[in-house]
Amino acid sequence: VTPGTVTEASMLEERRNNYLCAVFAGEGTVGLCFADVSTGEVFATAFGAGEECMLRLTGELGRFQTEEAVLSAGALFLIAKCIGHKQVAQLDFFDYLTGITIGSIAAELATELESPWKPLTALLIYGDLALGLDVLTKRSARSRKYVNGTPTILMDRGKLYRENLKKARLSLSDFLLLCRQSGYFNLSDIQTAVFEPNGRLSVLPRSGRRHATPEDLSLSPPQEALLAEVILDGRVLDENLRRMGLDVNWLEKQLRAQGYQSAQEVFLGLCDRNRALALYRAADASEG
Repeated sequence: VTPGTVTEASMLEERRNNYLCAVFAGEGTVGLCFADVSTGEVFATAFGAGEECMLRLTGELGRFQTEEAVLSAGALFLIAKCIGHKQVAQLDFFDYLTGITIGSIAAELATELESPWKPLTALLIYGDLALGLDVLTKRSARSRKYVNGTPTILMDRGKLYRENLKKARLSLSDFLLLCRQSGYFNLSDIQTAVFEPNGRLSVLPRSGRRHATPEDLSLSPPQEALLAEVILDGRVLDENLRRMGLDVNWLEKQLRAQGYQSAQEVFLGLCDRNRALALYRAADASEG
């Protein structure tokens, strides 16, 4: 029996509800549900997962004063939704520390049954901090410079900048490694190398050393487009078919034309805007 599921009258305060809370984070929406098992009362609310969602979440939790919250995974998922994908796509040093801290607090929250509000409060504070800094850096160029840092030119027109390498805390070996990871094994192929705030190296190649493009050869190839998944692990994705103006009858004809009896035999099916269908059968490891 956990604090939010107590129903014995002797263990409850007479003039206070004993709410159990659950958090749900969907696509652009955050939902909260409060239930008192002892009285049968249920309250629910929802709001957008925008910049103010953390403040709304904190306010609702404080208003109901729940005894227990199903929040470890829920709150962590909610904070990730509010912060966005910056943690993965543009990881800088502060994001790295924030991610580790939030993960550690969430692990403590998952096992804390006596006083879950202590780690939950810390979790919300760090989530608010990360979200607040993200909003601040978007609205202020000066704050973005100090919080995220600025790009640093490490090499330009054949010259390596020793001071900029020191500023970026990179040795020559580190710089050469980043060049190789970018596909440049010969520094003479590089016009300019810029060390980005997220730790990645952006390289502008010399005009005479870059790969030829169709425009260089006076060619005009047709524009390629993203392929749509129409079959995934034997299941037909009807919505993707409709978006492309196709239907199941068309798909079945294409399957038979390529020697398949049904979509269940196909592991992956991809279709482009020209209605060219590529089918892939799942192969066993023994088939090599």
